[in-house]
Amino acid sequence: MKSSNYLVFGLNGLSYALPAEIVQEIIPLPELSPTDEMPSWIRGVFFLRGKFIPVIDLKQRITNQRHSCLTTDNLIILSKDSFQPAIIVSDVFDVVEINENEIKSIDTVFPETGNYSFHFVEGVTNTGGSIVTLLSVENILSLWVDPSEFLDLPEESELSEQPQLHMTGDRYFSPESSQEERRIFKERADSFSGIIEVEDSSEKTAYAVVKLGNEFLGIDLKTISGFSEIKKISKVPCCPPHIPGQINYHGKIITLVDMSPVFKLKTSKNYKGSKVIIVNLEEGEAGVLVDEVEDVIYLKNSDISTSQSTINLINDSFQKGTVHYKNRILTLVDLERVLLFGSLSVNDEV
Repeated sequence: MKSSNYLVFGLNGLSYALPAEIVQEIIPLPELSPTDEMPSWIRGVFFLRGKFIPVIDLKQRITNQRHSCLTTDNLIILSKDSFQPAIIVSDVFDVVEINENEIKSIDTVFPETGNYSFHFVEGVTNTGGSIVTLLSVENILSLWVDPSEFLDLPEESELSEQPQLHMTGDRYFSPESSQEERRIFKERADSFSGIIEVEDSSEKTAYAVVKLGNEFLGIDLKTISGFSEIKKISKVPCCPPHIPGQINYHGKIITLVDMSPVFKLKTSKNYKGSKVIIVNLEEGEAGVLVDEVEDVIYLKNSDISTSQSTINLINDSFQKGTVHYKNRILTLVDLERVLLFGSLSVNDEV
C-alpha cells in the first residue's frame, strides 16, 4: 500500500497536513507588506533571500475569518510548480508517514452533505491519537477558488467586530500587534531580506530536524526511507540496552536502535509515543529512536559550518558540521557512520 510523508501543523487549535514534498522551509513569521489588488487572503509579501514570497492567511482562506498574528506563529514556505508562497500557521508538529488506506475521504465522513462541495479539505486521518485534516494543495494555492461561494459568511454586524485594515487606517499587516511585537516582526524581516546568489534547488540537501533529549540533530533525508511512531515494542532477549526491541513496520520486522549513548545524552527509557526514523543501509533496515521529528530544512554547502558541535559526541567524525536553526546550533549527523561505527551493533556485549 502506497504511503507518503506529510507535514502536520496546527492552526487555531486544529491540526492540518500537507505533503512534505512541497515544503521548502519553515521560518518564524516576519513583518509583511500588504499588497493592492490581491485577494484578501493574501496577507502580504516579504523578501526572502532575493525572492518575493506571497503569504496566504490560511485561516481566512478556509473560513473567511482573518487570523490574528502572533510572534509565535510560523510560515511554511511551499513550492508548487513555479509558485512559491507561504502559509501562516500557529504550530509545526511533525513529519509523519501516512498510508493511503489510513485516509478517509471527507465525502465518506460527511455523506449527508448532498451537493455540498468541499474545496479545501481532501480527507481526514488519525495519527498519533489526533484527528488531522488533509488539505487540497491545488485549491489552497489557486487564486480562483472563492470561499464566499460556499461558506456561510458572517452577518454585517459580525463583520464589524473583525479587525479590518480599512477601518483602523493602519495598513500594517497585523494592526492589532503591539509596538514590541512589531519590532520583532521587523527584525525578522530584515534578517530574511539578505540577498544571496540564486542557486538551483538541486544544489541543496534536505535534512530532517529531529529532537533527541534536549538536543536538535539534522539527518540527511537521503538516508531515511520513512517515519513511524511507537505503538508497541516487542522485546528481544539477550540484546544490549541500546536495542529496546523490534516493531512491525508495514509487515516488516524492524530492529530499534537508541543512539543517545553516542551523544552522551540521558533520555527517557519509556519509548511510548517516541518517533522512529526508518533507515535503509546496505546492511539492512533499522529504526532509530528520536523524541520528535521537528522540521525539514534545505541547506547548501555554504550554509554548513565546520565549527565544533556543542554536543559531546563519542567520535567527532559522526558530525558533518553545524548550522544555525531557530536561534540555536543544529548538529548535522552522519547517521550511517553512527550506526556502523558507534558501538550500536546488536551483537555488542552489554
